Amino acid sequence: MKAPKFIIINGTLVMGVVDYHKDLIDKSLVNPDVIGGGRFLRAYAEQKHYILFYGKSEDFGKIRRADFELFILTDKSLKDQVFIFSDKEYASDAIAEAKALVGEKRWR
Repeated sequence: MKAPKFIIINGTLVMGVVDYHKDLIDKSLVNPDVIGGGRFLRAYAEQKHYILFYGKSEDFGKIRRADFELFILTDKSLKDQVFIFSDKEYASDAIAEAKALVGEKRWR
């Protein structure tokens, strides 16, 4: 079933609506370095774009918080967005955690 999924591959965040996390990989890449992935939800409020990352990739495993935060700190193109990383497996749990951090938002 298609769902919003992400991976970090060769130091790049790749997001899309796909059946499998492996579908996010460019077929021309040889020996891609995937450090993990999961799912994501978006919310727009107060002129900000929020993205909530949670869960794990069945293809590549769960990304560690430290790896995710290192990626976010090094990619300057992401500065206008608010990223929230949750260790939670399920969307409902991740949303509850995000609400505690940034307040009520309409996640989709």
